[in-house]
Amino acid sequence: MVRFFRGTCEAVQAMHDYRAPTRPSAASSSSNPGPSRKQPPPSEHHSDDEDDERFPQAEGDGEGGYSYGDVNVPLVTKRRMVDEGDDLDTDEEPHNDSGETELDPYAHRDIKPGNVMIADDGVTPILMDFGSTVRARMHIQNRSQALTQQDLAAEQSTMTYRAPELFDVKTGQTLDEKVDIWSLGCTLYALAYSRSPFENTQTTEQGGSIAMAVMNAQYKHPPSAYSQGLKSLIDSMMKANPQDRPDIHEVIKMTDRVLQSLA
Repeated sequence: MVRFFRGTCEAVQAMHDYRAPTRPSAASSSSNPGPSRKQPPPSEHHSDDEDDERFPQAEGDGEGGYSYGDVNVPLVTKRRMVDEGDDLDTDEEPHNDSGETELDPYAHRDIKPGNVMIADDGVTPILMDFGSTVRARMHIQNRSQALTQQDLAAEQSTMTYRAPELFDVKTGQTLDEKVDIWSLGCTLYALAYSRSPFENTQTTEQGGSIAMAVMNAQYKHPPSAYSQGLKSLIDSMMKANPQDRPDIHEVIKMTDRVLQSLA
């Protein structure tokens, strides 16, 4: 169970550590004239057996999917997908004058057991369903933006695994990749106890509010033989304040310590 969870964390790490491709300089473009293209031709970068290198794709889960601005390159790649002459026409693409890439994390926003499949080898977890994925870091400047993000989360993020800050988005708030850390905590809880921390008698049978329970981080560990280390790992991710949650690198380190204690 913990090994499956760690593998899922590695997939999330790839999203949270994503760095945008560098924008070609004007000098480079002028010295290498050629047709501008949005996406490298399949013969250069993509074949049927290279799908893993393009996972997940920023343009959506398939043909007719969504895209982020006009950037039409994979979200995570094993090698840079932008050649000289490629035109990345987006106002939000991070870059700097030195030509170095900058961190541009994406958030899955719907991590849950149902979105983690096991590969044919029986041991490799695969994070699925990127229809909810967005650029992770966004500052909410007005009420309209807040309601948009709140409605988007209500539509695309499963309630019992949704981070507290997505239930009541406020003006002046900054959303980031910590929403996925909360969902990872709920997912590990569900792996351990076969249900979300907020699927209990009070919320499902007694009319309790799931939203209020989530926003106040009201949950309990059922009696079990699990180690305190595992319970502490879950608790560290399920903090109502996103600033109190660890980042994905810290989560992986804590998971490794739990695995070492089980060896």
